[in-house]
Amino acid sequence: PKPIPEISPLPPVSYAEEEAEIKLKHQKLKEAENALALQQKKIDSLTQLDSSSEVPPLIRGVRGDQNLKLILEHEQANLKNLETALTTAQIQLEVQESKLTTAKENRAYIEYQRQLEQNRRAIALSQQHQSLQQTESERQILLAEREYSQAQIETQIQEIDYQIEQLSTVKAPYEGTIKKVKWTGQSDHNLTAVVTLSVNDHRATIANDRAKSTPNTEARQTTQAEQ
Repeated sequence: PKPIPEISPLPPVSYAEEEAEIKLKHQKLKEAENALALQQKKIDSLTQLDSSSEVPPLIRGVRGDQNLKLILEHEQANLKNLETALTTAQIQLEVQESKLTTAKENRAYIEYQRQLEQNRRAIALSQQHQSLQQTESERQILLAEREYSQAQIETQIQEIDYQIEQLSTVKAPYEGTIKKVKWTGQSDHNLTAVVTLSVNDHRATIANDRAKSTPNTEARQTTQAEQ
């Protein structure tokens, strides 16, 4: 049978790159939060200065009010930029965390698929082993049947040899060469046959005929033998 291939081990997994990116994004988010908090305190301070009653209007003057207003508007714009930067930092952190989650899920899926392959391979090995056992069992059965058949044939041959040994010997009244044997019948254990002889003295005769033989003819012997 075709060998079932081994399943290659998975390479080692590392999430160091994703974790480093997440750590960096956390740091940037913290910086954005601190910058936003400082900017907010700065604006709060300017707002308090603008509404403070401790500074007489004559001292501040019209130009001072205008300058403070422009400064507040500028700082408010910076605050919005910092809020946007904070939102961007939060999104970037979420993206990196999502990448790490996706990487772990992909790894878990690959490990799950490999486990399925291992299970399928184990099942295939078990089926192959069972098939080999069944083939070997069938081979042993065939060998046993063949040995049994051979033993039966040998037994039959021995029985035939024994029966042949038990046959009565048929002797012809004349010396000669057997030219033909013709079986004429069987009764129980008796076999009847006609034997044609070529006698050495060139005289032929039939055993059950008392007539004189003529030269250079074949002799025929009708005989019976016990089986």
